[in-house]
Amino acid sequence: MLAFWIRADLDEAAFRSDELRGFGSATLDVFKKEKLLKRGEDLRVVECGDCGNPHLEDVDVITDSPEGIPRAYIACGAGRVSVRLDDLQVWAIDFDRLADLASSALALGGRIVQVATDRVWLLGTAKFGDRTRDVFLVRGIRWPDSLLLLSGNARLSSSPCPLILCMNRLPDDSAWHGERAVVSLSEFDWLEGYRSTLLTRVTEILGEYPRPPELMQQRVFRKEGDFWSISFDGKTIRLKDGKGPVYLSYLLRQPGHDFPAVELLKAVSGAAEVTVRSSAGTAID
Repeated sequence: MLAFWIRADLDEAAFRSDELRGFGSATLDVFKKEKLLKRGEDLRVVECGDCGNPHLEDVDVITDSPEGIPRAYIACGAGRVSVRLDDLQVWAIDFDRLADLASSALALGGRIVQVATDRVWLLGTAKFGDRTRDVFLVRGIRWPDSLLLLSGNARLSSSPCPLILCMNRLPDDSAWHGERAVVSLSEFDWLEGYRSTLLTRVTEILGEYPRPPELMQQRVFRKEGDFWSISFDGKTIRLKDGKGPVYLSYLLRQPGHDFPAVELLKAVSGAAEVTVRSSAGTAID
């Protein structure tokens, strides 16, 4: 089954018919029963092994044969060679179906949302031990663009302490770790065995997962470009820059201190003096 997870992490996540036959009947039964594979585009080029000198040739499919049965051939120096139609079939991994199976195995329920096309699925939210976590399925977590995938997806990057399910190998980059718990689906025999195995093992891993004290109590009010990141009590939001967040940031830097409004206005604006004018005349406050 490892071959399935390895292929799931490739850009071309599909199998030729001859590759599928190498899995064995038990695994193929699982693929069929769970509808994990969907028909892809047939091969248009195949290797000729009929003449003893392997070479690639375009496939010619004849659909108007006298028998009414489509037939496939390739050209060869030794003559035309027949190709079995079954050998042209390609079966792609159905990741939406895989997301559904993983969600069911973790007893998440609810609607699955694809938050990054063919790369990231939000499976749901559940409580594991004393923490509530969003659960994501991520494909290509070690691809060259994985950090862009993380930073460019607000739902994924802003989720506090999420559980991330990847296909095979765990990411090396520290950006994926910290409060994010990353688990490989290839570690457990849950597709062919008991589905509850996935929930049991994930729960065990999360129970042992480090929870640094400084991260447990982390509270953030930080300007990032045109937005402010605000984290408190395990929740994070992003607020567009404006006067309000600027005032709040100044007050938070000096807790317990009372400010006259004009002093706060001076401190934030950077002006030596502030004059406020109204219909009643000039005032300082």
